[in-house]
Amino acid sequence: MYEYFPIGQYIVAAPKICGGRSTFKYTRLEVATILDLIAAFSVMRTWLWQVTSTSGLRPKVLGNLRVVSM
Repeated sequence: MYEYFPIGQYIVAAPKICGGRSTFKYTRLEVATILDLIAAFSVMRTWLWQVTSTSGLRPKVLGNLRVVSM
C-alpha cells in the first residue's frame, strides 16, 4: 500500500507517485494526461465528421465511426 491523499472518489495525489500530481487511484495514470487524450480524440472526431459531411467523401475506415454530439 502507498500513502495518498484523496481528491475525489477515484482521483488521488500521492507524493511518491508521479511527483505528487493527481492520478487515478492505484494507478500511475495522470488525470491531466487522460483528459488531454480525451480532448484530442474529440477534436479529431469532430474534424473527421466535418470533412466527411462537407466533402461527400466516405472512406471505408469511417464506415463504423460514430459521431456522438456533446
